[in-house]
Amino acid sequence: MNKTDRMSAKDMLNELKKIAEEGEIQSEEIPEIKTIEEWITRYSASLRKESAEQRISNNNESHANSNVLRELNENQEIVNVSNTQNSNKTTYRRKKENKYNDKNKRQKN
Repeated sequence: MNKTDRMSAKDMLNELKKIAEEGEIQSEEIPEIKTIEEWITRYSASLRKESAEQRISNNNESHANSNVLRELNENQEIVNVSNTQNSNKTTYRRKKENKYNDKNKRQKN
């Protein structure tokens, strides 16, 4: 809600009186200022509650997203470790092959 759209109870009462003067409502239908203040209080409370629920919902979504990201990172780390292990095995295998090839070359000479 835009803060510039807010009305005080007194402002609202004046607006209702104008509407009554224009004949849209009867002046007997205009509530007392205390009643209008209670409307504003209830409305404000409902907005605060709705806002709090939205923050909780967003927080829960954010928490769920954090869990997904954490799982993705963990999976990526597993893949990285696996790739590193495979790379180390390949390097070891190549070194072993090179050593074998060098040994064979020396025997031929």
